[in-house]
Amino acid sequence: MLLVFGLASTAQADPISIVVTDKAAVIHRDGTTRIITSEEVSKVKAGTTGPSRRAWGVLVSQGVSAASHLEISGKNGPISIATEGGKAHGVQAGAKGSNANGQDKSEISLADNIKVVTTGSHSVGLHAIDGGTINSSADIETSGMNGFGIFAESYSKITQDGGNIVTTGYYGHALIANNDIANAEAGKVTAIGTVIETGGDWAHGAFADNGGAIFLDGAKITTEGSRAFGILAAKNSTVSGQAAVFTINDKSHAVQAGANGSTGDGSDKSVVNLNAGSTVSTAGSDAFALHAIDGGTINSSADIKTSGKNGFGIFAESASTINQTGGSVTTDGGYGHGLIANDDRKTTGGKVVATDVKVQTNKDWSYGAFADNGGHIKLNGGSVTTEGDRSFGLLAGKKSMIISDADVSTKGSKAHGIQAGLNGSTPHGLDQSVITLKNAAKVTTTGNDAFGLHAIDGGKIDGTVNVTTSGINGFGVFAETFSTINLSNSVIETSGAKGYGIIANNDVSGTAGVIFVTDTVIKTTGKAASGVSVRDGGTVSLIGGTVAASGLDAAALEINGSGTLNIEGTVLKSAQGPTIFVTFSSAEEIANVTFGAGTVAVDNNGMLVNVARYEGGSDANMNITLKAGSEASGDIVDTDQKGSGQTHVNVEENAKFNGKISGIQDLKTESGTQMSFAEGTSIGGNIVATGSTYSFHSTGALIAGNVELYSGSSTGGGTTDTPITVSGNVLVDQTSFMGGNWDIGGDLTAQGTLRPGNSIGTVTVGGDVTFGADSVYEVEVAGNGASDRIDATGKASLEGGRLDVFALDNKVSYQDGQTYTILTAVNGIEGTFSEAISKSIFLTTSLDHQVNKVDLKIGLVADPIDDVVFEKVAKSNNEISTARALHSLAQEGSALELYNSILFLTDEAEARDAFNQLSGDVHDSVNTGLIDTANLTADAINNRLRSAFDGVGSQNVPVLNFAQSPNGRAPKPFDAVKPASLDYGVWASGFGSWVNHDGNSKAGGLKTITGGFLSGVDVGLNSGWRLGVVGGYSQTDLNGKGRNASADSDNWHLGIYGGNQWGPIGLRAGLVHTWHSIDSSRSVSYSGFSDSLGADYHARTLQAFGELGYRIDTTVAAFEPFANFSHVRLHTDGVTERGGAAALTVDGNNTNTTFTTLGMHASAPLPLDGANASLKGTLGWRRSYGDITPESTHLFAGSNPFTVEGVAIARDAALVEAGFDMALTDSAKFGLSYVGQFGSGAKQNGFNATLNMKF
Repeated sequence: MLLVFGLASTAQADPISIVVTDKAAVIHRDGTTRIITSEEVSKVKAGTTGPSRRAWGVLVSQGVSAASHLEISGKNGPISIATEGGKAHGVQAGAKGSNANGQDKSEISLADNIKVVTTGSHSVGLHAIDGGTINSSADIETSGMNGFGIFAESYSKITQDGGNIVTTGYYGHALIANNDIANAEAGKVTAIGTVIETGGDWAHGAFADNGGAIFLDGAKITTEGSRAFGILAAKNSTVSGQAAVFTINDKSHAVQAGANGSTGDGSDKSVVNLNAGSTVSTAGSDAFALHAIDGGTINSSADIKTSGKNGFGIFAESASTINQTGGSVTTDGGYGHGLIANDDRKTTGGKVVATDVKVQTNKDWSYGAFADNGGHIKLNGGSVTTEGDRSFGLLAGKKSMIISDADVSTKGSKAHGIQAGLNGSTPHGLDQSVITLKNAAKVTTTGNDAFGLHAIDGGKIDGTVNVTTSGINGFGVFAETFSTINLSNSVIETSGAKGYGIIANNDVSGTAGVIFVTDTVIKTTGKAASGVSVRDGGTVSLIGGTVAASGLDAAALEINGSGTLNIEGTVLKSAQGPTIFVTFSSAEEIANVTFGAGTVAVDNNGMLVNVARYEGGSDANMNITLKAGSEASGDIVDTDQKGSGQTHVNVEENAKFNGKISGIQDLKTESGTQMSFAEGTSIGGNIVATGSTYSFHSTGALIAGNVELYSGSSTGGGTTDTPITVSGNVLVDQTSFMGGNWDIGGDLTAQGTLRPGNSIGTVTVGGDVTFGADSVYEVEVAGNGASDRIDATGKASLEGGRLDVFALDNKVSYQDGQTYTILTAVNGIEGTFSEAISKSIFLTTSLDHQVNKVDLKIGLVADPIDDVVFEKVAKSNNEISTARALHSLAQEGSALELYNSILFLTDEAEARDAFNQLSGDVHDSVNTGLIDTANLTADAINNRLRSAFDGVGSQNVPVLNFAQSPNGRAPKPFDAVKPASLDYGVWASGFGSWVNHDGNSKAGGLKTITGGFLSGVDVGLNSGWRLGVVGGYSQTDLNGKGRNASADSDNWHLGIYGGNQWGPIGLRAGLVHTWHSIDSSRSVSYSGFSDSLGADYHARTLQAFGELGYRIDTTVAAFEPFANFSHVRLHTDGVTERGGAAALTVDGNNTNTTFTTLGMHASAPLPLDGANASLKGTLGWRRSYGDITPESTHLFAGSNPFTVEGVAIARDAALVEAGFDMALTDSAKFGLSYVGQFGSGAKQNGFNATLNMKF
């Protein structure tokens, strides 16, 4: 049965309105009113004209048989459906009976120019229930309190395509999907392109409740009342789609998932899904753009904007989640929140996940992302930007958590890029909020007093980040009371006066902040800026990385009051300020600085640690530790010491320090430390050195306590006029060494080694001097009578220690002996030194123990047979002759300096090495090298002659004859021309060799490398003789092995040659002259002496050679036994070296050497397709005669002449040659061969490459 109240005619073109009064349908048409009844209507109830309650404009309900369907269209004219009574319904599909189960399948379609208006409270524009369906494009208006524009209940659905929905009443709902029956299927609403406006307070644009579902496609929702909701999903409901939501008034919610009921236990699993293209905006104060609560979830890609004070862009509360992917979140009001996750019911905190979201807040006291009361926020990419004073990029408080790799930027004074922890009225460290930073995200703050990272009241920040702050008094990283920051592989940069890269502080009573930084670059720029600062008990630990502070008075590290700095493997730089600046203002303050292994603190303004004590800080204490492997440079200064406060320095194994120490109390150093003290060093307490090296400035130092040297420690520094002054005692244990000039107020006890001065020095002792039984007193002496000396006011106790003597002055002659006073004691001397040993192998010493002094006598080692002291350690002829020449040097000027450089040597092997270096034997070895390579030219000429005669080991090139036709007529063919009587040949040969001569007891070895070429032309005579001329160039590099000496020789060759062949007998001979231009250099270096020497000179070589051979042919090869003779005459000009005292003058000389060789040449055809080639080889034995060991006369300035030998030419050597020849054309041939000579102590490897041409 179809039940219709107020059914409008659809056939009229004129406007039709349906008004329900007293539950009766009245049609207004042409200004008249009449009641319409129908035979199909089973029940029509008319009433009075007054407002009626629970009336229906249009109701379609299923009868007893089939489902009902109604279509209303304003195609032919507008249709208006209006209700005026409370709880009235403009259009309803379905009727809820007592057993409603969704079986009422009634359906209503409203299309084209239809308007539904309700004015009563609790009225509904479109209502679907119990399985009813409405498809509408009508405009809907409700004006009563709690009026609903569209309402779909259990089992029902309403689709609104376009149209406008306006609600103006209090608590009005434009769209609502609900379930009014337990365990039933909830209602569904779809709004496509619909424009929704609500005007009343607490109104809802789209409200899904009790499992209801709303789908929005391009809908636009605007709310104007306070506490209104644009979209609300509650009690396990769902709202999805794409929409534009705008709330205007205060405390409004643009989008909310979940409803905060009385329990708020997180059981509301409602979901809102906002697709890309959605926009959400709020304009009122305390308004929410996205809000999830009590278990609700929002998944959004919308662009979000709030403009009112204390607005919230995204807010997830107890047990709820908001996932924002893409889009943007912008807040324009003060105290605005871009993202916030909170727990309002003390259950599980809300959670916000933002992926690639751009968050921006634009007013003071705003928050980019705020996790509070256990809330969780995760930022995957994207950015957070705040513009306004005292704003926060990321803030986590009250046991909340943020995980982020988003870039964060703040602009405004006292703004915070990232903060973990909230500073309540009574900080107690219980705010255990954690922020984790990933993927080196950027944090940038611009403004005075701003913070990059800030942890407070138990908050914790860790991860990897790049922080940049700009502004006066900016803080890159700041950890306060109870808080911890842990960073690695990060970059922290601050710019602005009084800025801080890292600071750990204690702002109230409690545990101070702690910062751990690993492999991080910290850079501050600005006047009085600090790279790292600790205050009021804070702790900072640096591992690796760099700290650099630039700007006037900027310090790499700072301690204000109590604090601890641990630095390991970090490079510290502060070019215009101290490395560490420490200030004390209270008596109980204690500062600790530890430089760990690998730390380098050398780049500063000359100040390593500057301790300043202000009023009240004179009793504070400073502890400085240089750990093993650290390196620090600059002064350590404690100023204004007026109380009991002290600075203590402890230097551990293998650490290095360079600078002044002033105002400190005690200094303790451990094994391997190197301490270099600058001018003005003053130590107020004791020095205890273990295995340490101390180098004091030449101006000395002041030490108020005692000095104790243990385990191989050593000292040096001071002068006789400005010694190292010690008020107490000095102890040197058996393994330690005390050098330098000292003024000791107490006693000196030397169980180890004592060497006064840095050259000639003095130790003055106000008390007693004791030399233990194992002690060593090392004395340096000078030729003018001065020596190291110890002067004691008390007595000297000598328990048998040894005296070692070092001669020093190389400008004074020791040949006549000297006497020195080395120890005086006013109260007498007890005991003796056991012995006096000269470190020089050429000097002798003796001691004269007297009542108040000890004298040392020194002179040359005496020999009744031979007074040439240097010769006693020489072994080879060169060493002996050089030693004698050195002994003969004049005892003045540079000659004396050279003499004394040998006299002071302490080792025989070094003395022999010095003799060999000074001998200049390389000049004679050069002669060996030039003679030994002379055969290269002779061998090339012999090979040419054998080739010309088709000799064994070579290949003949046919002679190309030519003739000229008479009278200028064209010539006849060549085979008809009469051959010329002469034939000519042109040839070229490249050669090279590598010769290695071993050194021996006489001279150092020699290595030569030679390369060059020859080119010749010859003619064959009718008599059988072939005569020719040859010229060429070569270069020889000669290196004296073990002598630091070398020479280069440029060689020019010119020669003649000839030969003949009488059957099997061949004769070959020639004469070659070579001019040599030689450039030599050598260096001399041994203990106490060095010199660089060089010379340019010339030489000439004349070589005559000949070879006689007898050819034997066989079926497989040809052989030629041969005898070879060569005589080489080398003339070398005189040499005058450039250089110092070791420069030599070498006389010119002649060297004549003869070589004979017996051997055999062999050759055999080499079968190659289309080529004329042969293999060749030679075996022989060479013997040398005459001057096989070159020698010459050398002279030092101021010495006697002496003879020096060079490396010897091999007496006997085996010759080996192997190669091939190949005809390139009928008139050209190429040959390549290896040539080797192997003799005792000499090896030569070389090659010949020859090109022969005939014409």
